[in-house]
Amino acid sequence: MEDRSNDDVLKEYLAYKMYELLSPIHFKTRLATLEYTDTRGEKDELHPLAIFLNDSKNSLYNDEGAWAARKPKNHTLLTILIEDDKVVARRHDAKVLKRFVHPLNQEETVSITNAFFQFMIGNTDFSTAYSHNQKLIFKEGKSYPIPYDFDMSGLVNASYSVVSNINNTSLDIDKVTERQYRGFKRNPALFEDTRRHFLSKESEILKILEAHKSLFKEARSYEMAHNYVSDFFAILKNDLRFQKEILKVAREK
Repeated sequence: MEDRSNDDVLKEYLAYKMYELLSPIHFKTRLATLEYTDTRGEKDELHPLAIFLNDSKNSLYNDEGAWAARKPKNHTLLTILIEDDKVVARRHDAKVLKRFVHPLNQEETVSITNAFFQFMIGNTDFSTAYSHNQKLIFKEGKSYPIPYDFDMSGLVNASYSVVSNINNTSLDIDKVTERQYRGFKRNPALFEDTRRHFLSKESEILKILEAHKSLFKEARSYEMAHNYVSDFFAILKNDLRFQKEILKVAREK
């Protein structure tokens, strides 16, 4: 479970790094290692002098003090350090915005980039309108969305993930690895511009995954992530799939 959990954190971190390539307005992140010792240990990893305690019939079995003799267990967990939204705002000479702004009233290029990115990683657990897993900054009369928290995405595919139901909005998918575009209808020319932008970054995005391959504990986890992102680019390269899976399903409300 620990290996699976660390791979999930790694994939979420890589999603942040991908978005850095796609939008100038993003959260900067770092991957960190957290090491700790569980002094209570594990019942199947007892201290040699306390083997006799591994007997539920023993009167000491449920004694907290007696279990202090158990062998400590060391854990190494990955975690993501993310900068504060106020820091992002200062970096762009902007201000953090904390009010409702409909996505169609947000800066259109960044808004579409955000929607394409969420589709790329298979994330539906967000709402730019209601600031769910999104922050907004305001600059020169325009608001810009900044996505975060991707653990419920298809790319991560965490064991606990479920298809989101934000504001009682039902989606036409049954599992998080199925994609559903959640962006709004825009000028078709803007969609084509964004399509070309993402395709121009394909090699760099896949290299982000490949550069971190050695950090994956499970080879299958890496392969699934690589294939998942590659399939997104296959959609962009196929006119029929692009029309069917993005353009025709873009939201109107």
